[in-house]
Amino acid sequence: MLPATSSGSVGVLFIPILEFVVSTVITDVVPFDFVSLRAVVESVIGLIFSI
Repeated sequence: MLPATSSGSVGVLFIPILEFVVSTVITDVVPFDFVSLRAVVESVIGLIFSI
């Protein structure tokens, strides 16, 4: 397992990139209710990085 500090810094760098990629892909490919989807994605990401 990674140390908490390492995984924390990775999460801080990775989440904005992931959100950008997800938002770009989804809005280009599947234009639907993106606000709810983003809320779901953010909560899932939060759970993953809080473990």
